[in-house]
Amino acid sequence: MLKNVNNAIYKVIQDTVNGEFKGQVYNFGLKENGVGTTDFKYTRQIIGSENINFVENLKADIISGKIKVN
Repeated sequence: MLKNVNNAIYKVIQDTVNGEFKGQVYNFGLKENGVGTTDFKYTRQIIGSENINFVENLKADIISGKIKVN
């Protein structure tokens, strides 16, 4: 898993510069590219393409709202 903190920071700075920043809780999940998976550069052979495809499909279902995450 990756925590893409840079994307969250960029969004907050962008909102501030554009005068759109609001003091609130921001949640950055898969849909907002706040978290994700690596490209499995060193583990692709160990994990296997079937499992990687399974994970990618789960991610897509989460992003689309088909799977709800609390």
